[in-house]
Amino acid sequence: MTLKLQYWIYLVILHGGFLALTWYLFQDEVWWLYPIEIGLAISLFVGYRIYKAWSKPVNRIQEGIDTLEAEDFQIQFRKGGSPELKKVSELYNQLVVDIRAERKHLQEQHFFLERLIDASPNGIILLDYDEEITYLNPVAITLLGLDESWTRQPLANVQHPLIPEIRKIPEGSSEVITLHGLAKYKCHISQFVHRGFPRRFVLIEELSRELLATEKMAYGKVIRMMAHEVNNSIGAINSILNSVQEIQQEEGLEDTQEILQVAIDRNDRLNIFMQNFAQVIRLPQPKKEKVNLMGFVSQIKALMKVHASGRNIDFEIIVQDDAQDCFLDTALMEQVLLNLVKNACESVNKDGLVRLVVQANPPQLIVEDNGPGIPQEIAQKLFSPFFSTKPTGQGIGLTLVREVLHQHGFPFSLQTENDGWTRFRIQLG
Repeated sequence: MTLKLQYWIYLVILHGGFLALTWYLFQDEVWWLYPIEIGLAISLFVGYRIYKAWSKPVNRIQEGIDTLEAEDFQIQFRKGGSPELKKVSELYNQLVVDIRAERKHLQEQHFFLERLIDASPNGIILLDYDEEITYLNPVAITLLGLDESWTRQPLANVQHPLIPEIRKIPEGSSEVITLHGLAKYKCHISQFVHRGFPRRFVLIEELSRELLATEKMAYGKVIRMMAHEVNNSIGAINSILNSVQEIQQEEGLEDTQEILQVAIDRNDRLNIFMQNFAQVIRLPQPKKEKVNLMGFVSQIKALMKVHASGRNIDFEIIVQDDAQDCFLDTALMEQVLLNLVKNACESVNKDGLVRLVVQANPPQLIVEDNGPGIPQEIAQKLFSPFFSTKPTGQGIGLTLVREVLHQHGFPFSLQTENDGWTRFRIQLG
């Protein structure tokens, strides 16, 4: 029952009771009834006036409540009327002004933070109280290969190798996660308070490019210094050895000719060794042109078969019919594929199968083999500069492959997959 109805019931009962009592007491003296009835009418009128004066502030308060519930903060009340009504109007108007200013501040702050998150070079994932994704910034969408439709879905459902590792990180901690021995990500888990409850967010920072650039700068400086010193020394030493060889030949000292020739040959091999290292840091920038993948693979098919036939390994090329053209440097990518096929053949050793697959959707080049696979302890080191598992290896092949693919902007991975096949995948754009 509303307060208004209670008040009217009270007035009716009160005045009705007085009227009945007056009739009972003065029914024999009818002339007294007239002034009493006039007094009751005046009392009822005063009660009505009091109700009107009292109900205006109450109605004003109710109107204010309705507008607040509707979140309409543009309406303000006109000042006037009784002091109480004026006070209510002033308080409500000030409240609306303050709320409007606060909402504007929060909207501006929200807009700023949203733009800041979108412009962040790091991937940011916001989660709700149930570990469902509420927001992904553009970098996170690209890193995880998702789209905006993934909002309101559990983080655990994301099919990316980073996610299981991220979910193992304790809250408030950071870890560097390495995928496929090459891609490195610094992942940080923290929380913020929203509406009084803690919510988590994930910050993903890609370290691969910065680390590779720093790494290349470091080993490039060392290689250039070594190449300069070795080339200068070898040139002078070989000149001296050749002079000594000519003198001994004139004097008929044939016994030392073979020894001197061994030293000269060894110097030449050392020179070639240094040139191989220098080739990695002197790679030209790729000159990309539109290339038909089927034609490109067919041109180097014979070269790749040579590596396989010497070990009695079957070599196959599989090209999907709808494979699209791609922009790449054919000379550099030819070196990449030759290195990868050679490594696959050495992994299989003999009596195995190596395949080059040209995939259409998504466009990929895949070199795969059914060899013994990559041991876990080696997988993390494969793309370290000049790392090799071969006793006489220099580790130049994969380093060169890495540099060429990075210059092309082609993401890649190398791993032994669940079916036992080892695959080097190159994403073509």
